[in-house]
Amino acid sequence: MLLGTSLVGSGTVLSALAVHFHSLPLLYFGWGALNGAGIGVSLVALISTLLEWFPDRKGKATTLALAGVSIGGFASVPIVTALSRRFFQAPAFFGSSAANEFVKEGNALLTEGADGDLRMVVIASAGDVAQLPGRLVEGVFGVGTGDTGATASFLCLAMLHLASMALGALLIRVPPANWVPVNYLSTAGPSSSNSGHSGLRSCAQTMRTPQFRLLLSCLALSVAAGAMLTPAVAANGTSTNLGQMTIKGIVD
Repeated sequence: MLLGTSLVGSGTVLSALAVHFHSLPLLYFGWGALNGAGIGVSLVALISTLLEWFPDRKGKATTLALAGVSIGGFASVPIVTALSRRFFQAPAFFGSSAANEFVKEGNALLTEGADGDLRMVVIASAGDVAQLPGRLVEGVFGVGTGDTGATASFLCLAMLHLASMALGALLIRVPPANWVPVNYLSTAGPSSSNSGHSGLRSCAQTMRTPQFRLLLSCLALSVAAGAMLTPAVAANGTSTNLGQMTIKGIVD
């Protein structure tokens, strides 16, 4: 589990660097590859240890472990929201639209800044600014200014992940050799206890069974459903001009 902890922590730190340096490939590698590998390694280690502690309740132990992962993701939503609000910096405000004179160049809207130079801006309505943290008023805002707080939020998440996962890795213990629960053998029956490991399959044999392929298909469809939902949520969150302005630095 310490390996998984290192992978998750380093992946989250790389994600923060990716947002800071506007690198989409680095974000894929950090948040996607390293983070995904770390979660996978940690989950396999956790479930294998649980199965050793509960050989007579393998299904229930695995289900509760996976439920804990889902609950952790659900609980992280308010944490991420609070971090984003804490580190959010409002974009530069140029006043109301009536107080500015605009010049249009292609699809870009420009107005004169305090230094006399033309700045790219967007006009945000009251509904646009209501979707962002802080007490912003409708008006004209500078494009590429402000901070969504994503970089600092990623760094805080990295420290939180490292601390919680490292603590769990240090506390987890495997059962002693030849340990079994009380009444496990009598419940299993003599025929089962004498059967040894003849019924076990190798990894290659398991992957060729229809049960494994069915489970893999169900998992792939579940993940695909979440992946299809993500762009819809992102599109909804960035549908406003102000949303596009504040995240422009990430997607450039």
